[in-house]
Amino acid sequence: MKRLKALITVTLIVFSFACQKDNPVSTSDTQLSLSGKVVDESGKIISGAKIHYIPQFAEDTTGSSLTAAFRYSFSIPYSTNVTVVLLRHHTRDTVQYIYKNEYLSQGTYTLGPYQLTNGIYHYVVKYDTSEIDRKFLINMNENFLSELSPFKESDRLGVFDMSYKELGIGEIFGYQIADTTIVKTISNRFKVVIFKENYEMLVEEITVNTTIPISKVFTLKALANSD
Repeated sequence: MKRLKALITVTLIVFSFACQKDNPVSTSDTQLSLSGKVVDESGKIISGAKIHYIPQFAEDTTGSSLTAAFRYSFSIPYSTNVTVVLLRHHTRDTVQYIYKNEYLSQGTYTLGPYQLTNGIYHYVVKYDTSEIDRKFLINMNENFLSELSPFKESDRLGVFDMSYKELGIGEIFGYQIADTTIVKTISNRFKVVIFKENYEMLVEEITVNTTIPISKVFTLKALANSD
């Protein structure tokens, strides 16, 4: 039987999602993490704060960046039933089904745009007995994150948790500059970005030892006109 081949094209485009947690990881997977607590200047708990992060790389990346966003396409050489799904890295949480066992005619299909916050994702194309799984990285600065669905959100106690594996520390990505392939590794250094209505945006750089969990308090400053 002929095989369906997915042709993936990465371009600059921006896009949003709703994450559905249907593949929880084990307790041991989440023990090595950054546990954060969000408070105001008086120490009062802030729930519902929107948490994002900005990956950094193990070497200097000044003047370069990995995909700010992406669009991909796949070609079907013959008509068949196809499932295409976006997943979170490590947890494999479902972000969104693009096609769910839908019958598609022969041709090329371009998918997107979908607004995604920073992080590692997988797009999975399934057909017949075959499965194509590719990871990609979204990495934008804080100016593009405020309107996107967050990576995490502080709970009623002001707490959120970022597993080191979810953050993709140590994951390797390559991209092209002219005829040169640049390979970069995600560092144990990253920026935490926090948004909350009536508070100033907080951007704080964190460096972790991936063998040790850490806890940290993040303090937000109220906007001058928020009273």
